[in-house]
Order: sequence, then C-alpha cells, then structure tokens
Amino acid sequence: AAQGAAGAQIDLADPLYWPGVIGVWADGAMCASGPGRVIVATADPYTRLGARRFNASGRLLWKSPRQLCQSVPSHSSVLVLNLVAEPSKGEAAIFAWRHPLTAGACEARAQRIGANGRVRWGADGVSLGAIAGAEWPAGQPWIQLVAKGDGGAIVVYSRSAARSLRLVAVSIAPDGTAGSPVNVVSSTSDDLSALQRVRVAVTDGGDGMLLAYPDTTGALHILRYTPGPGVRWDIALATPTDARAYWINEDGRGGALVAWLEGAGPRLQLKRIDGQGATTFDAASSTGV
Repeated sequence: AAQGAAGAQIDLADPLYWPGVIGVWADGAMCASGPGRVIVATADPYTRLGARRFNASGRLLWKSPRQLCQSVPSHSSVLVLNLVAEPSKGEAAIFAWRHPLTAGACEARAQRIGANGRVRWGADGVSLGAIAGAEWPAGQPWIQLVAKGDGGAIVVYSRSAARSLRLVAVSIAPDGTAGSPVNVVSSTSDDLSALQRVRVAVTDGGDGMLLAYPDTTGALHILRYTPGPGVRWDIALATPTDARAYWINEDGRGGALVAWLEGAGPRLQLKRIDGQGATTFDAASSTGV
C-alpha cells in the first residue's frame, strides 16, 4: 500500500519442480494495467503461455488464464521464452518472447492483450522473424520491447554474427501488422545475452525508441530509431569499467538518462541525452562506488 504495508502473497503461477537433470523451467513477466492492476503472463507446462489480470487486492479479474499463443509447445526444454512485457494503450499489455520452432530453431513473437482478456494480434501472436543462431540451449536471444502510444510496439532482438550479436528492430502497428526486421546495430558484444532482463530500450516519447548498447570494443552507445526513417543518430558516450553495467531510462521529454560506472574507483557517471543526441548535462559522483 502507499503507506508501506505489504499485502497478501499471491501465487502467479503453478508451482514447478526440478526433477534431477531433466528440469522443468518457467518464465514470466508482468506490467501495469491501469491503477492498482497488473497483467501477468507465465510460461510453464500447465498454462503454456497464459495471462492473468489482478486488482490491487490480488483478486483475479479473469476467470481463467488467457492464452497469448496457442502453439507454444508444452515440453520443458523450450519453456525458456525470455518473456518481456510493457503496458499499452487502454490498460492493455504487450508481451514479446522467443518462440520455439522445429529442429531447435526459434523466432521472435509478440501479442497484445486487452484489459478484458481478449488477445488482439491473432491466436498465436504476430511473427517478427527468425532469430538466427539462437538454437536451444546455446545462444539465447536478447529481446527488448518498447510500447508505442498508438497501441503498437517496437521489438528488438539479437542475431548471432561471427562471435558478436547483430541487433534488429521490428515495428508492429496497432492492428498487429509487423514490418520487416531492420538492422539497427551491426555488431555488439555477445555478452548482452546475459542481460536479457535488463531494460535498455525505452520510448523516445513518439513512435520511436532510444537504445543503449556496448560495441565490440566496450564503448557504450546510445541510438535513436524511428520506424521508416531508421536510425536517426548513434553516438558513443564513454567506455565503462564494465560494458555490461549500465542503465537507461526515459526522461518524459523525448530524451533519456544513461548511467554507468567509469574509471578508477569506479565513479558513477550520469548523462542526459536529448532527442537530437545532444548531451544536456553530465554528472559524476565525487568518489568511487
């Protein structure tokens, strides 16, 4: 509650177990769905890829889980879907995930579900293109999701490219029509595969996104991408102490705040980048962290 009191614990999915070396994996993601409400999706052997909506007291608002995709297999080895979620227009939610195909291949998919529990982008979601080099179990994809104000979205995922990763973006219209994958970063560190849960792509306040990433030399970049025009600018900010330790957040004014650790100590560095790629302030901690 606003006063800091904790509510009752709510089970978001059925309990899972780890039987020896076989294993049963589960995955999940959640996002806000209006004041005091949340939509939660879980991937497990029981609900496949099912979504539920809860109110502020933890009460279920839908009688049963709503399937985001009817074709998700139920066997355990494909249930690591790298599921991500973002709130969308009208208290809806958008989810994106790694979707298993035959022979170990996979593709990216997305689904939009309304506050009433009805899926908007077909029974199986919308296909966003094959994720090359992401066969199970190695080379897991790196997925980012940015919701657009019109009810559409931009999904970013990685494709393996000679010991590095290539990042592609796919724009989705409000009706679920997906554009062609667009190469936004030709080569980045393959260490990003360990950062699937870190949110490093944010809205630019319009139809595009701001994406932070390290290049193969360890330098931290930020770029702005808009569907149609493409990558509008891509600038190098600095070389962090750890190329994987950085954070980006939208500032509500069409720009972004980017933070990282740099230099001996190291010191915490913070920059604001506006929509044109200009640095409007640059601050650093006086001592190491």
